Amino acid sequence: MKKYLFILFFIVQNQLIAQNFEWNTIDSGILYSAVKSKNNQSIFLAFGGWTAKAEWTSIWAENLYAVKLKKLKIAHLFAVKGPKNSLYKDREINNRKLAEKFLGILKSQKTSSKIQIILVAHSSGAYVAHEFLNTLFALDSANGYKNTKDKISYFNLDGGIGIKEYDWTSLQIDYIQHFKAIYGVYAFDSNTGIYSPNKDEMLELQTLGKNCFPLELNASNCGCIKKWCVHETLIITKPHNINTFDLEKDYTDFNSLRTPVFEYFNVLEKK
Repeated sequence: MKKYLFILFFIVQNQLIAQNFEWNTIDSGILYSAVKSKNNQSIFLAFGGWTAKAEWTSIWAENLYAVKLKKLKIAHLFAVKGPKNSLYKDREINNRKLAEKFLGILKSQKTSSKIQIILVAHSSGAYVAHEFLNTLFALDSANGYKNTKDKISYFNLDGGIGIKEYDWTSLQIDYIQHFKAIYGVYAFDSNTGIYSPNKDEMLELQTLGKNCFPLELNASNCGCIKKWCVHETLIITKPHNINTFDLEKDYTDFNSLRTPVFEYFNVLEKK
């Protein structure tokens, strides 16, 4: 089994945060890391956008851990590469293997009722996430959904709801009731009047169920002049290309001026 060792050094309020992450390969494009903690049991999954490498997604996850996920008692992290096609038509990611690994962790926890599951998917990564979630609930249905019901908070970060031609890219309606909550997150830069490109789909997502909600993030002062740059403000406060996206840099090159965006997690502390 291949292992990736990343060391995160992140500056927040002039303080240096250091955290070691040892990433194990579950399958091609799927990485897993466990944080040593006696009390923390919760699980986090990050799905990268179109063509994002798993290594980039893992660095994004590490930075989110530094600024927020540690406080949310995350002990297990998954990082998944983005689809090679923006519509995820080839289904090249082994979500079955990911779901089996995920369920194995859930079943091994001693106090599963206290576990929080947080899933974020950016852009086209939402289609990969939907296939994973459909697979996960199908596997857990044999147990009456006891491992997953009312535990998953899903944040769709300016992604898509699904493509009719490829039904695996949509959440199955019967499973939506089992989520703790689903959030359609989009960004708005009031300085320019520019919304992130998938705002309408994020608003439409709320029609899928009573536990589905839209979230608008304030992207003012992001420096963007085009919508695909604002699309990246779901990941980083100041994207590297003011016209469009630079996936590698936006997922991996964080500093005190370009910090990871995590404010959408605040809804978890209000409930």
